[in-house]
Amino acid sequence: MRERVPLLRGLATLAVLVGHAGLYAQDPLLPPLGQSVALTGADRWIYSLLGTPTQLSDFAVPGFFVIAGLLGAGVPGPSLRARTAALLGPLLLWSVVAVTVTAGVGNIPGPLGDFLWSRLQMGQVEWGYAIPLALVQCALLAPVLVATCARRPAAALGVAFAVQALATSLRLAGSFGGVLESVPGLGSAAGNFALWRWCGYFVGGLVLGAHPHAARDWLDRHRPFLWTLTLGGLALALAEAELLPAWSGDAGWIASQHRPGSTLYALGFLGLFFAAPRTPGRWVARLEALGRVAFALWLLHPIVYRVAHRALLFLGPDAVRAHPLLMAAAYALGAAVPLVAVTLFLFRKLPRPLFRRVFGH
Repeated sequence: MRERVPLLRGLATLAVLVGHAGLYAQDPLLPPLGQSVALTGADRWIYSLLGTPTQLSDFAVPGFFVIAGLLGAGVPGPSLRARTAALLGPLLLWSVVAVTVTAGVGNIPGPLGDFLWSRLQMGQVEWGYAIPLALVQCALLAPVLVATCARRPAAALGVAFAVQALATSLRLAGSFGGVLESVPGLGSAAGNFALWRWCGYFVGGLVLGAHPHAARDWLDRHRPFLWTLTLGGLALALAEAELLPAWSGDAGWIASQHRPGSTLYALGFLGLFFAAPRTPGRWVARLEALGRVAFALWLLHPIVYRVAHRALLFLGPDAVRAHPLLMAAAYALGAAVPLVAVTLFLFRKLPRPLFRRVFGH
């Protein structure tokens, strides 16, 4: 199973870049904060079209947690912790850069101190920066859990997904019932640093790593079920992205991966991925190369997209709103493609220790 990690890492990285391009293109279609997020007419259909790549990419972050479990099952604890701790320096560095850029483009409402405090409570100063904190928890817990996952895989998976389902239920209760809605990691949309929101995927990776042959046989036998899970989950995820924001008035559901449909889709997709045989080819090699700079792109792409978003708004809000499909292409091609090219160039040209210190690896 671990031989599939480079390809999954590259595929998940590509999905994040494309999915977030769609999210930024959706942004001008949304009404001002505090108003209903329900859309009508052509805006609604364009919004749905732009949101489709985001829903298709819902396997990406779960995939990173599966990778964390696979590595946790096969890499000695001290080595795994050292490799994961090496990500914290670049995370801190680019957090400072992100705050500086956000202030520079005028995206900080109110005093800087209030902004930083609110982001500290969220566990991130930029979109997605909370995920590495959850991955650090994976590195700390893997040596403790791997023996249990090897001895009793079904029980470990059952407990982990029950905990993750509880986390999803609390998120729904916070949005629709106001239960703990201001507490990150519980009822609030913020708090993706909380591993319990992702622990099913992580433990799934540990089980795959501990029982690779049995897991592959099970996945191969259940391909029809996995296809049903993938397609049914995707259909439900697309409906959730439409209905949950409109029903709750909470725009956080647009990109949330803590929805039942998104979870089913991610599980089905990842199951099919690991059931499929490895087929070498040019595109596989390119995706694996992309995976080598996954953490660098994770850190850089929100900053680049934010700057691109601000630059496009200089065209005028009406112009951006009138051409959302063009805006999606601008983010995907005008921002993501140069970002990937420059990052791969730096990876090849910079001394590897310097690249690790600045971007992680």
